[in-house]
Amino acid sequence: MNEGCEGGWSINNGYWAENAYMVSEKCAPYLSKTKDVKCSDYKKCPPIAKVKSSYFAGGAFGQF
Repeated sequence: MNEGCEGGWSINNGYWAENAYMVSEKCAPYLSKTKDVKCSDYKKCPPIAKVKSSYFAGGAFGQF
């Protein structure tokens, strides 16, 4: 869903924060990669926050 970009598309962060929940970096450290990493690797991480709504600031996504 992020075309293999190292770290992913920032717009997907808002999607996951709204439709799932956030966990601590201690439980799920940022690795700046997506290859061989699955959400299920972090299924034991407790939820610590949920975002009510997010927004994309800027022009049309992908028109740069």
